[in-house]
Amino acid sequence: PASRFEDVSTWKAGVYIIRALVDPEDLQEELDEGNNTLDKQLFIIDSARIRWIYPDFPIPLEKPEDEVPIGAIASGVALATVEEQGREKTVIYFGSNDEHLYALNADGTERWKYPPEGEPSLEPIKTTPVVAQDRIYFGSDDGHLYVVDSNGQFVWQFPAGGEPPIGAVKAAPALLKDASGAVEAIYFGSDDGSLYALNPDGSLRWKFTTGAFIWTTPAIGPDGTIYFGSGDGRLYALRDKEVRAEERWHFSTGSFIKSSPVIFNETIYFGSSDGHLYALFLDGTKKWQYPEEGKSPIGAVESTPLVVEDKGATVIYFGSNEGSLYKLEDQGDEAIKQWQFHEYEGISLGPVRSSPVKREEGDLIFIYFGSDDGTLYALRDRGATVGDEWVFPTRGAITGTPAIDEATETLYLPSWEGHLYALEI
Repeated sequence: PASRFEDVSTWKAGVYIIRALVDPEDLQEELDEGNNTLDKQLFIIDSARIRWIYPDFPIPLEKPEDEVPIGAIASGVALATVEEQGREKTVIYFGSNDEHLYALNADGTERWKYPPEGEPSLEPIKTTPVVAQDRIYFGSDDGHLYVVDSNGQFVWQFPAGGEPPIGAVKAAPALLKDASGAVEAIYFGSDDGSLYALNPDGSLRWKFTTGAFIWTTPAIGPDGTIYFGSGDGRLYALRDKEVRAEERWHFSTGSFIKSSPVIFNETIYFGSSDGHLYALFLDGTKKWQYPEEGKSPIGAVESTPLVVEDKGATVIYFGSNEGSLYKLEDQGDEAIKQWQFHEYEGISLGPVRSSPVKREEGDLIFIYFGSDDGTLYALRDRGATVGDEWVFPTRGAITGTPAIDEATETLYLPSWEGHLYALEI
């Protein structure tokens, strides 16, 4: 606030620290006593952007018990279309630390949750669900990969019931599909350091063991090669030989890898906690790294990059733990920084682990991403420069990737505070 007394109705959306006087008759000289003031956070949100919140709570909150959130939502959001009574409907899927997978209708009402009421819970679900042919695939910290159908009914789990669990599954699986879209194989990593390959019925094809945890979603190349990062600091390339994995190569970085690889125009892009973003050719040779060799690294890159084509150029958006979102242009033998967004109205951002998403509106390009500071940032990409459009604060870190429904111009935002927000964009 600019002064001791100010009308907060004029403030922009954001998070503010306010000092409230317990006794309105307190005098200015009493403020230093330390026994009559209270410092609290004040959250001002742009309610005009809110389509709905799940679980719902009144705005403004009348009292603390009005708010009954679910567990923290570390998972990203997945959207899918189902057909009901001859009409297509959008369904929103996400996991929660309250040990359930949720399916919501587009109006924010709950369709189902898994496991249903009365059944034993799992453990926290931090993986973004993957949807294919009326099946939803997701992992849990309880050491299983689960598959349920579009009605929330159990299909199978790996390992099967009665078998000992593997390590926690913290990243989404990758699905290998045939030309018709049918799933041929499922690949996912675990805290036990192994990459697992399953058949469509959930039976084990093979497993490949690395030197540390696997928290990345594999990428599948055009020839079927599987690329994934490990906590041992290596990016691996494997071939699926049906009953075993064949290692083609690995590329070593200076620290563990939590950023999932992305393949675009025969290049593999991924980040490392050594403070670099890497671009490799499909044979494992390095194309470039950012920052380049000899320059100081940025913060750990845990954010999975967003790679797109813009006016014939390949551009990469990614976040880092020093509190920045970067835009690079791939110029073949090097990456050129177009811009870096690291503060809003003079305040530094928190770590950016959430992956950015993009929306185009005519010639305008908008980038949305979350931060550990609990804020969703909406930026306008002007090419070589960037401008902030608006922000939306929540009361918990945002590490999961938002999802955009272009048809309804709605962004679905997960937050560690335990709410999913549907925002008009």
